[in-house]
Amino acid sequence: MKKFLSMVLAALMLTASLSACGESGGSGGSSGGDSGAPADDGKVYTLQAAYTVAEDPNSQHTIKFNTFKELVEEKTDGHVIIEVHPGGELGSEQEYIEMLQNGELAFTNVASSIVSGFTDAITFADCPFLFRDQAQVIEFVHSDVCAARLAQLEDIGLIGLGLSSVGDRNFLTVANKPITCLADMKGLKLRTMQTAIQVEAVGLLGAQATPLSYNECYQSMQTNVIDGMENEVDTYLAMRFYEVAPNYTKAGWLQLMHAFLASKEIMEGLPEEYQQIILEAAAEANDVSTEKGMEYAKGAAADKLAEVGANVIEIADNSEFKQALIDGGLFEKYNDLIGQDVIDWVDQH
Repeated sequence: MKKFLSMVLAALMLTASLSACGESGGSGGSSGGDSGAPADDGKVYTLQAAYTVAEDPNSQHTIKFNTFKELVEEKTDGHVIIEVHPGGELGSEQEYIEMLQNGELAFTNVASSIVSGFTDAITFADCPFLFRDQAQVIEFVHSDVCAARLAQLEDIGLIGLGLSSVGDRNFLTVANKPITCLADMKGLKLRTMQTAIQVEAVGLLGAQATPLSYNECYQSMQTNVIDGMENEVDTYLAMRFYEVAPNYTKAGWLQLMHAFLASKEIMEGLPEEYQQIILEAAAEANDVSTEKGMEYAKGAAADKLAEVGANVIEIADNSEFKQALIDGGLFEKYNDLIGQDVIDWVDQH
């Protein structure tokens, strides 16, 4: 896979260089030069961005990158070009982070839990039932506490362009195994995001946690390797998971956040003016994706779920799910990992 990715990126570099008559940046990075080079140096910087979800106009990933691309290219007068690769075209989410660290990719947008494989800076976002609702998450991602946590990502070669609220993370399962209450979780093989908190949490709910790469999920449900997984509604629809997992249980067990990330190496190679434009464009793109995602989840998504024949199960009171985690000592065990700064913020808001 690594060799293949290197070949793909080399091809992208060649294409970018030729298209800009030798002045464009290639691959994930810029055209070179010292950090803080003047923005009027005449160079065109072609930067690569990638995410793993299928391109879909209602996907928050797609909305974010479309908005980001438009803003950056407009505000730099076309001197920074963003080339976007959806659908796992260049690899997995973990590989994308490694590529950012190595300067082979400029931007990605991943579930916050993927970052936990590299640092504990934003591991708090992996904890089920930590935040009351989406409104509280939206307030948090604009807080000084969140900004301070994102700043820690620079220690591992990343620039945190922001966290964005995605909304409820719910359970989806294969045809004969719907989840209507906590008892239905017992014995289910559920794919979880690959973090200690969520693996343990799923176990405390009675299921068997099965960490898998995201691009393996569809086939694994199709072949009954797993019984289901958990996901937000726009991705459930964009990835056509309803074809193999028609039961969609709205349990709201986690308020999901996406981490919008940039390569520190590549960012520092850009003129300072362009760096600032990218930071501002990313902040706006985060807000736009959240706003449009909320509109979709509350409106058109319900129609789409009915259209594709999904069996939507509403759990109005999910307190028994949360109580199972409390009884199992999950929150007490992971308090230090969540961090007192985050816990205090949640308690005060």
